[in-house]
Amino acid sequence: RLTADVPAEAEELILDLYRRLPSARITDMLLEVDAAIGLTDAFTHLRTGTPCEDRIGLLNVLLAEGLNLGLRKMAEASNTHDYWQLSRLARWYVEGAAMDQALATVVAAQSKLAMSRYWGLGTSASSDGQFFPTARQGEAMNTINAKYGNDPGLKAYTHVSDQFAPFASQTIPATVSEAPYILDGLLMNEAGRQVREQYADTAGYTDHVFGLSGLLDRRVVLRIREPLAVRPFRAPGGWIGLVLVCVGPVLMATGVLAGIALSASDFWIPLLIMAAIALTGAMVFVARRLRLGPGTEPTGI
Repeated sequence: RLTADVPAEAEELILDLYRRLPSARITDMLLEVDAAIGLTDAFTHLRTGTPCEDRIGLLNVLLAEGLNLGLRKMAEASNTHDYWQLSRLARWYVEGAAMDQALATVVAAQSKLAMSRYWGLGTSASSDGQFFPTARQGEAMNTINAKYGNDPGLKAYTHVSDQFAPFASQTIPATVSEAPYILDGLLMNEAGRQVREQYADTAGYTDHVFGLSGLLDRRVVLRIREPLAVRPFRAPGGWIGLVLVCVGPVLMATGVLAGIALSASDFWIPLLIMAAIALTGAMVFVARRLRLGPGTEPTGI
């Protein structure tokens, strides 16, 4: 196990740097960021689609969500909005897709800062799932995963870039394979589309991830717990399969697929269709319908 090798003077340097930074209210910082990148533009009315005019109230709701404070306590701390006003904003403007779009906006702006280049170029990322237990009632009783014991729960699957930016996060059942969500997160927004090298653990391993990553111009690096017990992906179809692996990204970009797909084996035709579907953002839906897993064939599309 590695031990920290930090000079004794480092702690004093950190405290000195903190003393030099000007103090600022977090609400003022949110307003400044929103004015610079348009963070709140992602939150529109669920029925009419109009932007939210109450920026202060919307930022209060987002701050309550981010701090896990709750709307009632945020209303008690606010001198501009009561609980019912914040509740109405949360109900009509804040939902999952808007959160994802706002997060992508922040990550894209962060990647353009000169300081972010000190950590990475934004071209590599890693992803993993985190288990959260749920109550023992209702539909949650059906989401039991043997890996986490008999307690039901859900998983949050998150992608983090080499610039330490969580550019994609999805809530998934604890019983499904994490593999399809690797590619889905990379194609969810512009920050993910910049990634060319993706790291994941054993839960992300399937033949389809290896096959699709080449067609989608991605390099997937997976930690396989028992490499001798699994069969790595092999390109069937002879020279046609080799061509598809090598120049698949070019073919996907130019649309030159029909002639080669008709000449390919029965394995490649569904895989090419799945690659095209993945580019539209519907990969997870297809994976759920086909119940893709290790060793299964991508048939039935």
